[in-house]
Amino acid sequence: MRNLGLNRILGIRIKCNSRCYGSRSLSFVLKLRLIAVLLALSLVVSCAGERTIRIGSAFDESVSASSKDIKRALDRGTDYLLKTQNPDGSWGSFDFPYEIIYLGTIASFDAFRNATSALCCMALMKDCAGKETERRAALTKGIRFLMKQPPECRSTPDVLYHTWALLYVTQCLSRATVYEGLDIPRKELVDSANKWLRMLQHMQYADGGFGYYDFGYGYQKPPGFESTSFMTGAALCAFWDAQKAGLTVSPGTISSAVKCLKRMRTPEKSYSYGTDSRLYPAWHVNRPKGSLGRSQPCNLALFRYKDEVTLADLKLGLDWMFKEHHFMEAGKYRPSPHESWYATSGYYFFFGHFYASEVIAELPAEEQKPYWQALARTILPCQEKDGSWWDYPLYNYYKAYGTAYALLILSPAFNMPDKQP
Repeated sequence: MRNLGLNRILGIRIKCNSRCYGSRSLSFVLKLRLIAVLLALSLVVSCAGERTIRIGSAFDESVSASSKDIKRALDRGTDYLLKTQNPDGSWGSFDFPYEIIYLGTIASFDAFRNATSALCCMALMKDCAGKETERRAALTKGIRFLMKQPPECRSTPDVLYHTWALLYVTQCLSRATVYEGLDIPRKELVDSANKWLRMLQHMQYADGGFGYYDFGYGYQKPPGFESTSFMTGAALCAFWDAQKAGLTVSPGTISSAVKCLKRMRTPEKSYSYGTDSRLYPAWHVNRPKGSLGRSQPCNLALFRYKDEVTLADLKLGLDWMFKEHHFMEAGKYRPSPHESWYATSGYYFFFGHFYASEVIAELPAEEQKPYWQALARTILPCQEKDGSWWDYPLYNYYKAYGTAYALLILSPAFNMPDKQP
């Protein structure tokens, strides 16, 4: 991405010197404020490019979502991942000209790289993407990279982004243990998955959930009381995959996480952002329109562990997401977190749709088709000219993780829409 800059927007050059001060100081301050606003707008413009955000595309029947359209998108997305894989087997990099989020230390880049690479490997496990030889070679290379990485541990008292890496690498390696076609001994995969799984359990918060900040109880173990609902739901989904692969997860870990998630469920059947806001269920962040993306992993986790959430609740969460989808789209591409309506951030977009796809797969087969079509109509128009997808400018990991999410979303939808010529 690039920042177009004020001179590219207005076609002029700005020159400031000492004569700008003095009697014209007020005018100068106003100019600076205008420049700041225009520069911020230029970043958004440079991120969004020339594409138009399609509001309500899930219900727009003019958006084609045939098997042919999905297959074409899957092929282009797979090509993007294959050509952008790093020589060491990972994806993404830290180079980016702007400070986007609070990092803590540069160790956060290891967390972003490992989590992104795990998502890319999970996407390449989907066999409908084509290019089997190249895809499996890239997948094997990516898995071997992850197996060489030590399970990440807490590096600073307040920033715990490594929990995302623990979560997705655990899920990826768990899926890899039951995936056929890897030229890696299963025992090695199981041993590596167990290492990441143990560290993920080790990072459970004192309130039973999982999160990635701990501003109030630094240096303590376990971390404090700043669990987020969506990470807790995602962690439970990772544990679910680990258990399906035959790995052992502590029953106490599951029970505490489920109880924490239930506490964050509101009377409206949405989910509070986290433990720190659960006592304010009417706060706009916690209302259904603010919870559209994070409700999906939370509903999925509680449904799978058979606690409170029913099939009707799963469908209600999906119906809300597609009905009020414009609130998710409004937050997409914005460089500052939580600046959109209902405090929606761009990085909820593909995250929420990925778990929505897993929710749809839990429905009875005869009820899935309309949701797969709505999901495909939502994701297909978001693909970039280079074959990638993205929703938030997270350093130089954004296109890799966005593309991985999109492939994971579209792959199970491939055979569901009516086949069209």
